[in-house]
Amino acid sequence: MVKTRILFLLFCILHSAFCIIPSTASAKTKGWDYEIASAGVARADGYYLLRVSANVDSKKDIGLDILKKCAIHGVLFRGFTGARESEKPIVDSPQKEQQHASFFQNLLEQQYANYATSLDQNYQTIKTANGYRVTGVIQVAKDQLRSLLEQEGIVASVRSSVKKPLTIMVVPMDHWCQERGFWEAFEDQGSIKGRPDYERAVQDSRELMAVISKINTMLSDRGITLQHLSQAIKSNTRRAGRQLITTSRTSGAQLEKSSIDELNMQVKADIILYVDWEIIQVGPKHKVNYMLDAIDAYTDKQVAGIPQGTGMPSFSTDAGALIEEAVVANMDGFVSRLQSHFQDCVESGREITLEIGVFENSPTNLETEFGGDELSEIINDWVAENTVNHQFNTAETSETTMLFTNTRIPMSKENGTALDARGFAQELRKHLRNKYQIESKVYDSKLGYAQLIIGEK
Repeated sequence: MVKTRILFLLFCILHSAFCIIPSTASAKTKGWDYEIASAGVARADGYYLLRVSANVDSKKDIGLDILKKCAIHGVLFRGFTGARESEKPIVDSPQKEQQHASFFQNLLEQQYANYATSLDQNYQTIKTANGYRVTGVIQVAKDQLRSLLEQEGIVASVRSSVKKPLTIMVVPMDHWCQERGFWEAFEDQGSIKGRPDYERAVQDSRELMAVISKINTMLSDRGITLQHLSQAIKSNTRRAGRQLITTSRTSGAQLEKSSIDELNMQVKADIILYVDWEIIQVGPKHKVNYMLDAIDAYTDKQVAGIPQGTGMPSFSTDAGALIEEAVVANMDGFVSRLQSHFQDCVESGREITLEIGVFENSPTNLETEFGGDELSEIINDWVAENTVNHQFNTAETSETTMLFTNTRIPMSKENGTALDARGFAQELRKHLRNKYQIESKVYDSKLGYAQLIIGEK
């Protein structure tokens, strides 16, 4: 009897001890000791394909589960390096991980298998000085994860945050236009320069139209809004560039402002997708070398690209078909980078440049005081108040000039209409007129640049 009681007490002690040991899953993920990187293009839209390496303490921690959890954690909070550029984490603020700790703990400990899978069920393990290193390839459902976080109110909804989606225009690269004679020369201050003749290219090149149509279809099938180059040219009246010249009040020197580029007056897309290609004969077959370069029309910065690709040899001679066969393997990753840029614009604001000038005959300049504050201070305060998270850089300030760069403005106004650099400058013009009775005029040379000149309407 005594022996039985002793055994029973020993069982209770051991049972209690095991009950207070944290679960293996919690112990494994506590330190989040892992690395992730792109493993190529996922087989389906809305997914990342990632190579994950996780360090664990013991053999019982080895397996696909730790790789899945680390992959999801990385996509949520760290981001990763892709083949050509980095991908930002879905969660845009480090504080949100702590603010929603219970939600993320449940996601990473209980629901992770709904959002991460191993396509081949394989992984590799090596012994390290402190334990083991597990490596494998995991596919993460990034779009489903983002949708879940949007439903919980943890991140902003891309679709509901802006009324007008980003639009993309596919155009041929300058090199392609020059080689095929779609190029026009013009004189600029005594120098002969050249520019693409898109209108003639659209009219004369069936190959160009086939390539544009095929790329448009591939992007449209992946949820991207397109604007066709030919339709944009038809719907816009061609205008010659104009130039605005102002004169400094102090020195009398003339200050030249950028002319309104004729292309930007025709192509009102947010992103310009430049394409170049060359068809090469390989015996009885043909293959295509191609390049894609997506440029933000507001900033002229690259947001995505395929610097050089080569398709497999094919009996087809159709440029559109060859481009489709060559590009399809890279298209999902390319679109993913475009969508990441879109999300950044929605969450952090669209980047523009705003310049302030003064007409020669203006009775007011930027050093004129109103209620004890110089006009330059008033304008600076207004820009700070109306930018997203007060993000802007005052690059230059003088009696007659102010230059705001890296200025992040909302994607839309309060009434839901889209906002660009000109619209932002118009809001400032109304503010100066209504509150300080200052007249001014707004000029724009491109979607992401506007100039407000003080002194007259």
